[in-house]
Amino acid sequence: MTAATTAPGGIHEHLGTASIDKIALYAWRGPDFIVDPETDTAGVGWILCENWWPYQRPSFVTPPFAGYVSGHSTYSRAAAEVMTLITGDQYFPGGMGTFLAPQNEFLVFEEGPSVDITLQWATYADASDETSLSRIYGGIHPTADDIPGRLMGFVIGPDAFNRAQSYFNGTLGSPPTATITSPADGSSHAEGVSISFAGSANDVEDGDLTASVSWASSLDGFLGTGGSLSLSTLSPGAHTITADVIDSAGLTATASIS
Repeated sequence: MTAATTAPGGIHEHLGTASIDKIALYAWRGPDFIVDPETDTAGVGWILCENWWPYQRPSFVTPPFAGYVSGHSTYSRAAAEVMTLITGDQYFPGGMGTFLAPQNEFLVFEEGPSVDITLQWATYADASDETSLSRIYGGIHPTADDIPGRLMGFVIGPDAFNRAQSYFNGTLGSPPTATITSPADGSSHAEGVSISFAGSANDVEDGDLTASVSWASSLDGFLGTGGSLSLSTLSPGAHTITADVIDSAGLTATASIS
């Protein structure tokens, strides 16, 4: 703000000359302008940046600590993924989900909204996104807290769905499976030649566990992890090669070749 903007007739006149060189925001004026939440509205106007309030009830203050992943972003996106998997469709029934915020009956910290507001979303993810944004607009989280939460929910939702399914289809507690696809069982190789090992692992609850496969040799011990390895340093002799995997429940599976 400047001397000109705080002078009589200036847009910041009401903030006074003591506010010169400070930052002003055109924003919701906050709870200080509300006496009775049932009838009053604070409205918007020029306020000192230092007096900014989130658009929220006064008791829901912006947390005075470093940001953390937004819970709303995480569980709303997880719920969107679960609903998509349960219904087999990313869209709300009929192609549109709605929520009515009736005039002067929805807000609790001031009178409002001034007219009936109907929120609309085509997909469950659309509704989830708006949930995430509400925490930003309410001053609870910055964007840096929002996006990681959405990404976490994108993974957590299908995991929760798969775990729930395992209760219903009787596969809860089933061990994982491990397979070695290369080299063939009983094959032989010249000393010093590079040998390609490939395999995979899956689990009903945890999904693809191929990246967690652990390879070992009866002569040389641990060889490496993952779905594939190429080695030219195996000791001469007859090896038994194993591919082991363990799931989140601690259940294991082993495949082997000789």
